[in-house]
Amino acid sequence: MRLWLFALSILGGALASTNPAAAQNYPWCAAYRNGGTNCGFSNFAQCQAALSGNGGVCEENTQYTGPAKNARPAASTTPRHADKPKPKEPAHEKLVAPQPQ
Repeated sequence: MRLWLFALSILGGALASTNPAAAQNYPWCAAYRNGGTNCGFSNFAQCQAALSGNGGVCEENTQYTGPAKNARPAASTTPRHADKPKPKEPAHEKLVAPQPQ
């Protein structure tokens, strides 16, 4: 009896600590011929590749809302100083050693 209560408490704790699965929110859904649906595609080509050989159609996800409004923009791969013109190097005058007289 104690073992049964111990196992039940472990199972209850494990179930209580799991997070619910988040819905996939991407712009394209694959509707498979067998009735399944996968809305995990960010572009039409990915959706078409997933359907290749399986049959079905790609549809726009009607539940897609786009990126969050408070989301940070993607970091630029261009260095910040790349847009600034390079300063011109000063013209160096030829230094000539004085000739002995």
